[in-house]
Amino acid sequence: MRDLYSFSAVDYNGKGCNIGTTMYSGIAGTENEFREMCEANGFDLTGLDIERGRKNPKDEMGRPFPKGVQTDLGIE
Repeated sequence: MRDLYSFSAVDYNGKGCNIGTTMYSGIAGTENEFREMCEANGFDLTGLDIERGRKNPKDEMGRPFPKGVQTDLGIE
C-alpha cells in the first residue's frame, strides 16, 4: 500500500504572518493529488500554501483515514 499524508491548504493572510487559517484539508498520496482533489471539488487554492502533515494518519480508533478533501470552514 502506498503511503498517504495529511495535507492542509492554509491562508496566511499576507506576507510575514506566521498564523494562518486552514481553508481545506485532506488525505492524499502526494501534494499534486491533493491539489487535483481540491480542484475537482471546486476548492480554489489560489494564494494558499499547501502543507504536508502526518504520514499515514489514523483516527482515534487506529483506523487509517480514507483519501479525500474537505473544507474546514463549514461552507461546502
